[in-house]
Amino acid sequence: MRGYTLVEIIIVLTVLGIIVMISYPTIMTTLKQAEERQYENFVETIIFASEAYIESNEEVYNLENPTDTVTIMVADLVDGGFYNANTQNPKTGETVDLNDEIIITVQANYVKNFDYVPND
Repeated sequence: MRGYTLVEIIIVLTVLGIIVMISYPTIMTTLKQAEERQYENFVETIIFASEAYIESNEEVYNLENPTDTVTIMVADLVDGGFYNANTQNPKTGETVDLNDEIIITVQANYVKNFDYVPND
């Protein structure tokens, strides 16, 4: 019977250890980037819902002049049917807080700027 010697096993483990040491930072960076992108998608979804909400409620929110600002809550989006209340925040892993705010500001070039402000 032929088996592996202790030296062969140590060499294999050493090589595997080196591979892990080299690849670990790359794997961690990739995971971090994936988490950040997931949060960016979460915020984009809220902003798209806010845009639709503001457009369908233009008579309530008069945002025509530069520096016009309005604050809406995620609860407004949910009540209007523009957003799902059961969505999880990828940063916290918890259901989105209905008291989180979206601040909409009209810029000098008449473009609306949407900022999501989580209620921490």
